[in-house]
Amino acid sequence: MIQPNMSLAEIREAIAAFPVMLKGFDACLDRLKLLEGIAVGVKGSLIKSTTDRYSDLDLCVVVPQAEQFDDAREKVSQQLTEIGWVLANFPATHIGMPNLLINFIELDGEIVKLDVEIKLLSQVPTRADMSVIHDPGDILRDLPGDQPSGPFGSPEEFSDIYRKFSGWIWYTYTKIARGELLEAFDSLNMMRGWALLPCFQIAENIPREGYRYVEKRLSTESLEKLRATYPQGLERADLLLTLKRMSTTFLDLQPTVAQRLGRDFFEAEPTAILKAIDTEEEQRR
Repeated sequence: MIQPNMSLAEIREAIAAFPVMLKGFDACLDRLKLLEGIAVGVKGSLIKSTTDRYSDLDLCVVVPQAEQFDDAREKVSQQLTEIGWVLANFPATHIGMPNLLINFIELDGEIVKLDVEIKLLSQVPTRADMSVIHDPGDILRDLPGDQPSGPFGSPEEFSDIYRKFSGWIWYTYTKIARGELLEAFDSLNMMRGWALLPCFQIAENIPREGYRYVEKRLSTESLEKLRATYPQGLERADLLLTLKRMSTTFLDLQPTVAQRLGRDFFEAEPTAILKAIDTEEEQRR
């Protein structure tokens, strides 16, 4: 559970068991404090009481004015290179977050992953998901703190997921039918991550965090069902069986998802698509 009101002392105490990580955290904060007019918050596992040796250091730098943003981003990027030996660093453009700066830094023989996101104040509606540890200008003072948790998705979003998953069933089948098995395997992974996993999480009424700690967060029953959607091999029969299992599991979850969201959003015909696949397979025999 997120604890967004943790003090700097409490955060440092939470990672004190990992001296190199603490050293990286302190060095990063010291560097960011050199920048004027910004605020710094801590996010992620550092304020969820889930820190371990391999946790990321997740920080957020808040910039008050748009005209300051580019300069602040450049200065933050430069300061991060001064913390230690930078083994790799890049913006998270691969997940559509160009202002999230990802850094892998060697300190005392260990690797520390440091993620710093730069945001405009107007992009930070609440302090509910972070602990503010540096704000000399009080730019975050008037933002609301803890707020009641909202729904873990909207009916509109899950309507979109339902329609996409339905179409992906046929798309993935065509790859299997053509013998494009590696592409079919990749498509199954997409279906699982983008559609099936969010449905498991909302059905169990847990926050949607992708695959993070999924082995611990899902119930044993759901986890076994999820594992059954991984193919046992890369042969045609393996992938076709996986596609059918995944589709059945997805459809079985939908009444519970709809109940959670308070709306029936079944705006596609996945059952008809599955029947068409069965017909295709019968004709192949």
